[in-house]
Amino acid sequence: WLEARLNKQKERSLNTRLKDIIDYHQISIEGLIEDADCFVKQVIETRHFHVHSYIKNKEFVIEDVVELNKISLKLEIIIQAILLNELGFSQSLINERLKNSNPFTFNN
Repeated sequence: WLEARLNKQKERSLNTRLKDIIDYHQISIEGLIEDADCFVKQVIETRHFHVHSYIKNKEFVIEDVVELNKISLKLEIIIQAILLNELGFSQSLINERLKNSNPFTFNN
């Protein structure tokens, strides 16, 4: 029990991981996320609500299906940026790919 608890303490939080990802891929996703801190809080609180039925900050929980879909699409675009980067694509090619091929326009 103690060992599992200590290992969990060493693990980076979802909040930290999402912020790091957004910071690292800031150029690729520029215009996609208006306020990164708010976006991260929405993702985390919405996940907690739907997975654990736990609400810490109700104002950040996304319950509307349309808004939930928008957040999901934004996360999908971020995942694409990560994958393309890990596969060794240039930053300019990643930017072009993301901006031209998504069903979601940036700055929304």
